[in-house]
Amino acid sequence: GEKLLTQIDEERRRMRAAIDDWRHHNAIQQCLSQDESCTAPVIRAHSVQGSYVLDRLARDGHVYMFWNGPDGIELALKGRNRATIFTVFCHSHDLDLFREVDFDVARPFDPGSKRQIGLLSLRAVAREYWVKLNTCKLYKDLIRLATSRDIEAVRRMLNVPSLHEETLNTAVPLYRQFLTGTKESTSRIRKLY
Repeated sequence: GEKLLTQIDEERRRMRAAIDDWRHHNAIQQCLSQDESCTAPVIRAHSVQGSYVLDRLARDGHVYMFWNGPDGIELALKGRNRATIFTVFCHSHDLDLFREVDFDVARPFDPGSKRQIGLLSLRAVAREYWVKLNTCKLYKDLIRLATSRDIEAVRRMLNVPSLHEETLNTAVPLYRQFLTGTKESTSRIRKLY
């Protein structure tokens, strides 16, 4: 009894880390500019500008950011090239939309510029929208596989070596709650976006 509970608790920690890894490798790769009909390949972009802002925040190539770790949300050092990355715009749309806020010495941030503040806000909202879309995708797939009791498929999806049915049984209600909340917040953020 107690040994099984310890194993299930450990599996849950591993699943949280595996879910984070899944998000990193299976993120939506679609340009979400304008009417979301752009078919050009997306680029890896920073929601916080890399070459001017992140470089100033980085220490030895790493920055602190909130991350979904094995024990839940934690503040952790992440590589500067992985921090704040998202794949939501093609090169052309990213350049057209955010050229004005790609700061450098000749083009600094102007806190009085409503346009710059609006563009930085748009970039942040775009990243959050992208995160929400990915979270919906993840939980829909997990719920579908778990409710069909396809433990092997869940194990393969998350790339975890073992998985007890009890772990999935206790996780599915949580996944359903997460999905419901994420769908609601995605709908709200879509309107803002």
